[in-house]
Amino acid sequence: KNIAKAPADTKKDVVVKVEDTIKEVTYPVQLTAEQAASLTVVVNKKHKLPGEYVPSLVSIDNGELRPEAAEELQKLFDAASSDGFSLKSISAYRSYDKQVKVYNSFVEQYGQAQADTFSMRPGHSEHQTGLTVDVGNSNGNCDLDICFGVTPAGQWLETNAANFGFIVRYPKGKETETGLQY
Repeated sequence: KNIAKAPADTKKDVVVKVEDTIKEVTYPVQLTAEQAASLTVVVNKKHKLPGEYVPSLVSIDNGELRPEAAEELQKLFDAASSDGFSLKSISAYRSYDKQVKVYNSFVEQYGQAQADTFSMRPGHSEHQTGLTVDVGNSNGNCDLDICFGVTPAGQWLETNAANFGFIVRYPKGKETETGLQY
C-alpha cells in the first residue's frame, strides 16, 4: 500500500480493533479444486487437497506429472546428462487412493507416529498435485535414502534443481519446519 504522511495540522486518532480482523484458522485447511490446480499451491500437513482432485497429467520417465512440471523435469534430466549424471523419476503423481495405500502400509509397518515423520497422510501429499517427483540415480544407488544427498548426482540436483523450478523439498536440518525427515 502507498502511505503518505498527513499534514501536521491533521491530528486524528485511528483505532483498529485487531481482534476484529483476525480470523481463527482451523487446520488442516481444506483447499478448493481451484486452489489445488494452482502452480503455486501449498500442500503440507496443514493444507489438504480435495480427495477427488486429479490434475491434467502427461507421462514422463516412469510416471506422470502436470505438463508444466514434466517439461521442466525433462530439461533437468537433459542438463544432468550433459553434466555426466544419469537421473530418474522414482515416484511422481500419486492419486489420493494410492496415497491411502502408501501411507497405511507405512503405518502398518512402523506405527502412525513414525510414519508421520516420513510419509504424508492422504490429501496432504504434494505428489497428488502432479508437480512433485522423487528423483534418484538411474543406477538405483541410494534411491529415496538420506545418502542420495551426498552422492555427486544428489549434490548436482541440490545445486541445479531451482534452475528448472524445483526445490529439494525436505532439506536436512529443516525437519521442524517441514514436518518430515530429510
